[in-house]
Amino acid sequence: LFLFFSDYLKVSREGAKENKGGVSEVLETGLFENVIKLDVASMYPNIIVANNLGPHQDPLNIYIPLLDNLKKTRITYKEKAKSDPSYIPIQSALKIIINGSYGYLGCSHGLFNNPDNAARTTEIGSEIILSIKLGIEKHGGIPLEIDTDGIICKFPHQSFLPQEFNDLVQKELTDYPYMEIEPEPSNGVIDIVYIYKKKCYAHLYNGKLKIVGTAFNNRALEKVFQNYIKESLNLLLHKDFDGLENIYQSLKERIENRKIESDEIKKSVRMKASLSDYMKAKKKYTAHYDLWIESGILDVPAGTTTEFYKLSGKNSYKFASNYEYDYDVQHYLKLLATKKSLFDRALESCTP
Repeated sequence: LFLFFSDYLKVSREGAKENKGGVSEVLETGLFENVIKLDVASMYPNIIVANNLGPHQDPLNIYIPLLDNLKKTRITYKEKAKSDPSYIPIQSALKIIINGSYGYLGCSHGLFNNPDNAARTTEIGSEIILSIKLGIEKHGGIPLEIDTDGIICKFPHQSFLPQEFNDLVQKELTDYPYMEIEPEPSNGVIDIVYIYKKKCYAHLYNGKLKIVGTAFNNRALEKVFQNYIKESLNLLLHKDFDGLENIYQSLKERIENRKIESDEIKKSVRMKASLSDYMKAKKKYTAHYDLWIESGILDVPAGTTTEFYKLSGKNSYKFASNYEYDYDVQHYLKLLATKKSLFDRALESCTP
């Protein structure tokens, strides 16, 4: 059995076609009002099923029929979830499983893999998303950002309702009758969006803020900067430029006057390796490991979370449990300036 699977995996990896991935690009950056996002529903699973892009070996013909059944079941539960929230968890779980079908197909060591078909799936997906882009332009929209299975665009709201515009673009996909486009939001347009870069934007819809991208939503950041970014985005999207400057100056003064609390400034990092393994393979200074070494506590297992903050001086840190408002002011001012620069493109786009 071992030899069989070893041979199978060897065959499944050799000569695999290069997978270039989906189309992902930003066409415009800055602030834009009255926009809409057109999403392709379950793009990769639909491509796999419609084009029979299954695994190398599937003697019982399980993969494609099962994926198709899961996809249809998820659609059923998604519809039910609109009136009954109890269906939301199961349709969300099915969405994760269904979308994982493409990743598993491309996995080099997967039992039901096929890297060539995974590459073909992304090729077809790229063709579809570019057809949607052309359809948007044909009917008066302006594409702003493309990310694999969706396009954010300026919406010609004076001419269409969102669903009407969506349906016109849908008709352009005559070569892909199995694909369905969905407008987001389904019953209106996004009030305003700030597109910072590829896969990174924030928008307001009915007063609710949505943030996409690690530049804006990075959990590894200190809480004080996470909050600053979120508050700044909210002010920016409400076009409160004075408020944007005010919270920057306020936080700058708090940092300079050492008014930042421990919970705001500490970093929390989980140790991937035990301290003993780190010491054996150490190549460079890593704060959350070296703090334990300096403390004399050497029996620290993998998975331990270290909370610490930066002091003045190179490679100088301290456990958050010993916090004394003695953080490196200049270090955190530089971080603040970096986070403030995230909004420069929005402000530049508003300059006459």
